[in-house]
Amino acid sequence: MDAADAPSRHMATDGARGRLPDENAKTRLNTWLDGIDSPDWQELARKTKTGTARTIASQREASRRRAEARAKAREEKSRQRAEREAAEAAEAEASAERQRAADEAARLAAEAEAAQRAAEEAAARATASSNDLESLVENAREAIVDAAEVPRTAEQLRNTSPFWVDDEGPIYVPPYNLPSSDPDPPEHRSDLMRRIIVSVVAAASLFLGFMGLGWFGGSTAHSAAHSAYGPENALLAPNSNSFMIWGILFIWIALYAIFQWHPSQRSSYRQREIGYLTAGAGLLGALWLLCARSSLVFLSVVVALALTTVLVYAVRRMNQRTARSNMERVFVDGPAALFLGWMLVLLPATLSIALTRAGFTLLLPASLWAVLAIVGCTWAAASFSMSERGRIVVALGFAWGLFWVMLDRLITLQSSAPVAIVCGLCAFIVLLATENRRYQIGHAERRAARGQRTEF
Repeated sequence: MDAADAPSRHMATDGARGRLPDENAKTRLNTWLDGIDSPDWQELARKTKTGTARTIASQREASRRRAEARAKAREEKSRQRAEREAAEAAEAEASAERQRAADEAARLAAEAEAAQRAAEEAAARATASSNDLESLVENAREAIVDAAEVPRTAEQLRNTSPFWVDDEGPIYVPPYNLPSSDPDPPEHRSDLMRRIIVSVVAAASLFLGFMGLGWFGGSTAHSAAHSAYGPENALLAPNSNSFMIWGILFIWIALYAIFQWHPSQRSSYRQREIGYLTAGAGLLGALWLLCARSSLVFLSVVVALALTTVLVYAVRRMNQRTARSNMERVFVDGPAALFLGWMLVLLPATLSIALTRAGFTLLLPASLWAVLAIVGCTWAAASFSMSERGRIVVALGFAWGLFWVMLDRLITLQSSAPVAIVCGLCAFIVLLATENRRYQIGHAERRAARGQRTEF
């Protein structure tokens, strides 16, 4: 049996020796596969998402830089074109002035020659009649007095109405109310109380306004928790950088409160009419900032409506009584005019934020409503900026607000090309129309000062 069994054992041994390497290889392969760590799929997804976000952010930053470069290039091109046009206009004006000077010299020479002939004739007549000589001297004296009384400068012309009248009628009638030359009324106790109240209110507005801007700590309208005033929340929401104008407004109102103590302003009719209005506007502006800081959106809409109404009434009263000096135009008209231009942008922005926060929807798309609101405010801004001699400060305040709205609609998540385009066009139109009125009035006054008939 041992011998018979030997082949079997040999064969079994050979078979076992043949299968053993295969079983060991499978064992080692399985052991190696079990030792490999499974990949962290969440970490791979996070890294992929982070890389994608960085790529998108870099692309947006590059787009923003290209937009800024294009804007700077356009501004530089516009500035160079404006400088070139101004130089050409100055050259043309200088050439015309030289021609006028030559004509004036020829006219004076002709008049001198005519005067010499008249003197010779008068001398000849004097030998015949002394009465005729006395009459000629009297006529010459009256002509000299009349010539001395004719205003020769635009500043003198602004104190007459109409500017200059000859035998054919007025040479130039201004399209706005001329400054009053009447003396101020006697000062009353109410004038002193008005100056004190305006000064106190202006100081309170300055303190509360800077508090609302976060100068004394705390949050601002844009940094408060769950703020509704971020540019991504509404199409007309202003950028946080646009709020830099608030500091200028509060400081300017404080300077106005100081200027009202000047002797020329203590009892003037203009101060009696707009003193409380300007101080009240500053206080309402500070109240709006505090409401925005506390996210009281609907209360801020009410405050913005009241503030805009006060400023509209104040500017209308100033148009009825024109400033009598450049100092008065800067310190009295300036703050109210800049404030009104800014509020004509902030009012629709506040209303847009309130409607968006309430989820209020109308039949038309939001971008179309935003465009209609901008066009309506542009009409109002142009009406006030083209009043009096041309209130460029109103146009600047309005253009400031539209610039930041346009910028937000181009680079933020709440982007809208139609709104951005309309904002840029409307700001340019208001600035151009205001400057055109200022140029036309100045040109008409210069012509009237030279005795040239003109119509505005």
